[in-house]
This record gives sequence, structure tokens and C-alpha cells, in this order.
Amino acid sequence: MDNPATGSGATVWYGIGKNTSAPATGLPTELTRSETTADLYFQLQSFGSAGGTSNNALYEGGTLTLTAATNYTRIALIGATGQGTSDLTITFKYTTGADDVFSSLGSNSINQDWFNGGSIAYTADGRISTVSGSYEYVDSGNPRLYENIFTVDKTRLLQSVVITDNAGDSNPDTPHHSVIMAISGEVIPEPATTGLIATVIAMALFYRRFFGRA
Repeated sequence: MDNPATGSGATVWYGIGKNTSAPATGLPTELTRSETTADLYFQLQSFGSAGGTSNNALYEGGTLTLTAATNYTRIALIGATGQGTSDLTITFKYTTGADDVFSSLGSNSINQDWFNGGSIAYTADGRISTVSGSYEYVDSGNPRLYENIFTVDKTRLLQSVVITDNAGDSNPDTPHHSVIMAISGEVIPEPATTGLIATVIAMALFYRRFFGRA
């Protein structure tokens, strides 16, 4: 996430349990409730074994394609940016009709740097250096994953989500890195199912189950 041209080298996320001195810190490995939105749940893909790589995440934009086109009422993206901020445009593509395009996501969004932002989905409370292996900012309230929730056209079948990063870098030696870590969707509930429970269950859809990588 942070990869300066000089200094100690790259710093990245780590998973819960890796830091044995603070085993509750790090990214979650199970279905997780957002810290900001009560009915938003997400689950990250397996982290894999290659430290310092993007692993099972969408790195610096790309396309998420549904395995089957589906009607949704809301879609949430979970992510953050390292070494600065992004300027993401999110495009929802349907099987018919025009795209829905969202830009200018604002300061409290997945555009933010992974430190000190708002609209928090999850606080990891630590990062790790890929050079020294040392843990940093443990129990500090940083780094953080953020969320954006989009209202989409429930009358049409959603086919894919395209993430485009429009931001330039003031210093090419230290470029920013946007990353989408999870996606959740609220499907249209069955007619006999109403209330918060239906919403909670619907929002528990996550990237591993419903979306394939680009």
C-alpha cells in the first residue's frame, strides 16, 4: 500500500492472528459487519501466501463481472488507497440500457488514504513492513478500510462493475495505490420477506461468492 522509493520499503496489510503480540489486529478473515453501516456485511477473499502482492483484491482499477446477472437495490464497495488519494469513477453495467456512472465520490469514501479517513468499514489497527517484517501502528486506529454504498437500478439485471482511477501522481517515484477489497450487494427481497433481517441477509453477499476477478 505504501511503497516509498527510499526508506524501510513497502508496508502492507496483514490478517488477524499474524501478529501474535496483538492477535486481534489485522484484516478480518470472516464475515464482518461494517463499523459505519449497521446492515452492511462483507467478507474478504483468502489472503493467499504471497506477502506484498495484491492477492485477491482489485488493484488500481478493473472490472468485476457477476457470474450471473442479478437484480440489486444497493451495491457496496470496500477499499482504500495507499500513499495518497484516488479519484475513482464507478460504472455499473446492465444487460440492457445505459450505464449508471458515479464519480466525485467525496472525501469520506474509498478514495481516501488508508490512514485517518472517515466512512470506515473496518479498522485493521496495524500494518507490516515487507522488508523488515516489523509491525507498525499497532492499536493506533489505523490503517482503515472504507465504504461506498450505491443505489442501483433494481429493475434491470446488473452484469458488471467497472472501477476507473482518474487520479494522477504528483511524484512518479511514490505513486498511489487504490485497492478494492470486497463488494457486497443487496438483492430484491422475496415478497413475504421484509424488515431489517432481510436487508442484513441480503447485504451479506460478498465478492468471493458472486463476483469473478477481471
